[in-house]
Amino acid sequence: MAYELHIERPPFNKQGEATPIPLAEWKAAVLATPGVRLCTPGIRIVTYPHGATMNVPIQDGDLEVYFSDDQAWQPVFHWHNGAASVNARFDPGDTSHPVWLAAVALARRLGAAIRGDDGESYNLQTGEVSDA
Repeated sequence: MAYELHIERPPFNKQGEATPIPLAEWKAAVLATPGVRLCTPGIRIVTYPHGATMNVPIQDGDLEVYFSDDQAWQPVFHWHNGAASVNARFDPGDTSHPVWLAAVALARRLGAAIRGDDGESYNLQTGEVSDA
């Protein structure tokens, strides 16, 4: 399973669980943030190089990020239970990567944090782990 980063809102309880972000608030933040847009719910068909396909459900609240180098929108963030998750296929803090920029912009707009699968928080400015 891939390592993910999560946009989650503090405060976190003793079990490390975040306060859910309301879907309507998430959508408003997405609409106000350049370089991201909501996906249309439904099914996305992913075709692998060897020809196999997989149906991937797109949920209400999932969003795409614009990759200017490719001049293309790509589905990146998955919305689930009041938080957004993204596969960490980039270095946190890489200000040239559109996904990191989008995550930081959305987290700031929502008063949220970016946390890893192990509960560690990432500094929104530097991308460094700020606590474990």
